Parts: sequence; structure tokens; C-alpha cells
Amino acid sequence: MSALVFDTLTYRERYEILLARTGCDALTGALDRKSLEAHGRRAVERAAAAGRHFALLLVDIDHVKDFHDRFDHAAGDGILKRIVLDVIAAVRMSDFTYRFGGEEFVVIADGLNIDDAWALAERIRRRVAAGGSGPEGRITVSVGIAHCPRDGRNYEALFDVADKRLYEAKAAGRNRVVRGEKRMPLVHAG
Repeated sequence: MSALVFDTLTYRERYEILLARTGCDALTGALDRKSLEAHGRRAVERAAAAGRHFALLLVDIDHVKDFHDRFDHAAGDGILKRIVLDVIAAVRMSDFTYRFGGEEFVVIADGLNIDDAWALAERIRRRVAAGGSGPEGRITVSVGIAHCPRDGRNYEALFDVADKRLYEAKAAGRNRVVRGEKRMPLVHAG
């Protein structure tokens, strides 16, 4: 019976089923939230147990609601896809990029000290901002960073810290990276 149902599915539906089974977000191709919950927790636990540096970056697209209000969902989907490509191009091969939900993404970066984590987040921010603009205007992101062991030794603690810092970046004007006690100045990319 299931073979008959699968045969009636469209290629798009088959593709989405395959992506779901691999742990990838069907729209963006980034790893999905379920994968984050499984991998993120284990990665933090392993790093903390081994005494390794570890960073969790929470990346959020700035003013995305405005894009959805002014343009159709296809344009919004296009923005999400472009941002994921920019983030993946900016991170190291050993880093993992997840779509947390909506317009939020998480980057898991094992082995980075806080300064290197900030440099990675800045590279993401600059790459997205330099990605050009279309009818929707210039697109930017804000990033909150949490670092193990400095900010916590478990997934929940790191996520909470990164989330608070992301909101601090948004409140400070967006298009920023916040890592804690030191907020790096905004560098305009032209």
C-alpha cells in the first residue's frame, strides 16, 4: 500500500521526504532543528567534557517581517536560501549550520575560542551584507555568540546566552555581532 502512495507523490514531495530523512530543511538545505537538538547537545557535552572551546552562534535576518509584508513569500523564501548559502560559505568546513526556525539559524563551531568565534560571526555578517540587494533592499543579519566554557557548559545555557546577545544586537540597531562583555563596533561595508 505504501508503495502505491509513494508512486503518486510528486518529485517535489519525494525530495522533501528525502530531505526530512537526512535531517535537512526542505526550503534552505541547511540542517534542520531536529538535527540541531540531537547534534548540538552532544557537541556541547563532548566539548565541555574534553575541555575544548566551543561556540554557538545564533544568526537572525534583520527586518525579515518587512520583506514579507512588502513582497510575496517566494521573495522571502529566496532571501532565506541566499542567506543560508552565504552562511555556509562563510563558516569552516567543520562547522554546522542549522535552520532553527523562521529566519533564525544556528552555527555550531567546535574548537573556536571567543575571539575566533567573533571573527567567524563577523565574516558571516559581512558576507550577508555584501551579498547585494534586490527589490527588497539590502539584507543584513544580527548575531549573538555564546562560548563554552565561558558562558555555560550545556546546550540550553549556551542557547539562552546567544539568544540574549542576539536581542542585544537587534536593540543596538541590527547588523551587529554581540559576544558578551565586548561589543565590537559596527563596520559599514560600503
